[in-house]
Amino acid sequence: MISFKKNNISLFVVVLSALFVIGCKGCKQKEDVDKTIVAEFKGYPLYLYQLNRYVPSDLSGNDSIEFAKTYIKDWATGKAIEEKAQAEIQDIDKKIEPELAAARIALIRREFTEWLIEKNLDTVVQYQQLHDYYKKFPDKFKSQGATYYQIFYIKTPSSNPSQIVSWMSSNKTEELQKLNKWCLEGNCVEYRTDSSVVTESELMELGQGYYGNLSRAKLNTVHSYTHTVEGKTYTNFVRILKVIREGEILPFAACKDKITGNLLNQRKNELIDQTEHTLFEEAKASNKFKSKLE
Repeated sequence: MISFKKNNISLFVVVLSALFVIGCKGCKQKEDVDKTIVAEFKGYPLYLYQLNRYVPSDLSGNDSIEFAKTYIKDWATGKAIEEKAQAEIQDIDKKIEPELAAARIALIRREFTEWLIEKNLDTVVQYQQLHDYYKKFPDKFKSQGATYYQIFYIKTPSSNPSQIVSWMSSNKTEELQKLNKWCLEGNCVEYRTDSSVVTESELMELGQGYYGNLSRAKLNTVHSYTHTVEGKTYTNFVRILKVIREGEILPFAACKDKITGNLLNQRKNELIDQTEHTLFEEAKASNKFKSKLE
């Protein structure tokens, strides 16, 4: 059975108070928060900082209270099972000691890995590195199971379409930079000026107001059409640069995020492997580690 430091305080009030502190971490010093007891089982405390680790940060109000109450009940049930098992099963601590030791090492390795990545991982990926990876592994970037469209797209309330069409129609870098700058200055409600790649359904969504099937529109031609949303009329401009059929290689612009993720994961693995190898070899060299199997 769960007991509390103040028996006249209900579980609801204790949890509510705890969750207030969780949501107001700056209201107390960390050492004060850590000493807050949320629940007890035969004098064994469950602290607020322990509860805080398991209450999802995106929960609030009654949802967070219910989650906390469920967690506390589960914690108390676990302590009750532990008490019963200690009384009934002979040498249970010896039986679970190897698993506990292995679990402790696994948790420490996880914490160390997170610290190592945060402290030492180089997260800067140069453009040339992205492009080299794209060229080296083209099969990783094949369209699978769908047709994609590489597009320029703008949605704007502007009444000066001729300038927009001129910029969007150009293949000159400086003209496209002017277009991008104009969009960044707040003249567009929505824009895609980085050769975005979309699926056919996404293209149809962007093409609301277009008379016809936008997926069949002429390539490398700027198509404009109006669309009214909540009483406001916007002009949309689309230029389909390329159609990528199933099995064809996706454009580099559409793959940059994926390549960045792949390269960072590769760096993480290399950093972890190299650090672990170094620590192991240092332990051997200093006679911290010895094995009869070597």
